[in-house]
Amino acid sequence: MTEKQRPIDDLRVGLADAGRLIGKSIQHVRNLVRDGFIPDAAAGKYRAVDVASGALKAREAADRRASQSAASSRLLEARAAEIEVRTEARKKAHLQDAQAHAIAVMDELLGPLKPDCLAIPARVTKDLVLRARIEDELERAFDAAADRAKMMHSANGAEPTGRTSRREKTNAK
Repeated sequence: MTEKQRPIDDLRVGLADAGRLIGKSIQHVRNLVRDGFIPDAAAGKYRAVDVASGALKAREAADRRASQSAASSRLLEARAAEIEVRTEARKKAHLQDAQAHAIAVMDELLGPLKPDCLAIPARVTKDLVLRARIEDELERAFDAAADRAKMMHSANGAEPTGRTSRREKTNAK
């Protein structure tokens, strides 16, 4: 009872057997046929070689898509991180610009205030002793304000401005 062996290229299987051959459902085999991985069968019989190679090609294509998706995902994450860094840098630059503008406005508004205030004693009295006393009190008030500004400035981690008060200049002599 020797049966003549047929080459595997000639072996034909039905839809159900094709599914069993690759360990998938009949619907999966239909999808592989529809997607062109398995050539359409004549009379509902598929070549076993075509079924096996079609399933392998479909798996390889799915693996390539997954690999490309992972690479695309990493690229998108890197781009998002780069955008975040640039956005933070812009925010910092805007904040620094706003601070510089605020300081310029304060300098413009308050800069002339001190000379204006120190001119008041001369306009109010001719008594030199009283005038000197008023000027000293005004200086103390301005120095106290400068000290508060320095404390606020250093609490914010900023560099000192290098400005010195009249009292500091006098004490340094």
